[in-house]
Amino acid sequence: WQVVRIFLRIWKDKAISKGASSLDDLMPLIYDASKIFLFSVSSLLVISQFGIEIGPFVASLGIAGFAIGFAVKDVLGNVFGGVSLILDRTFRLGDKVEIEGYELGYVEEVGIRTTKIRTFDGELIVIPNGILVNKAFKNYGLPNASIRACVNFSVAYGNDVNKVKEIVLE
Repeated sequence: WQVVRIFLRIWKDKAISKGASSLDDLMPLIYDASKIFLFSVSSLLVISQFGIEIGPFVASLGIAGFAIGFAVKDVLGNVFGGVSLILDRTFRLGDKVEIEGYELGYVEEVGIRTTKIRTFDGELIVIPNGILVNKAFKNYGLPNASIRACVNFSVAYGNDVNKVKEIVLE
């Protein structure tokens, strides 16, 4: 396992040096998936060394995997939605967002399965990522965090224009 972990770390470092900075957030998931895969393959190899035929076992695992995948498709949709949100860097923590069908608020957490948004009323909205990736939204924090505000005011005729500019800019 340690050898695979070293190879994954080298691969991650190369990808990050090429600009894939969002890969850092997914490394725990990649480590866990590779550990499960490595354990499964090594277990099958050990079983085959005892003379047990693993072909039917692998076929039944494939059928069971299909059934389990179909049963947990919503969870898997949320996980892949979370991976998509993390890789795309759609949201950052603290971004002000407005999501179709939900209230305006600030992104508090982008997880693998859900995204948490804190509204201005202090309520926490937890949205499954599988739903979130299919919604239209506005991210007021991207591409930059500067906010524009229009303020109407009036000035009487005859005032010094330079003085008015100075007061407004302050």
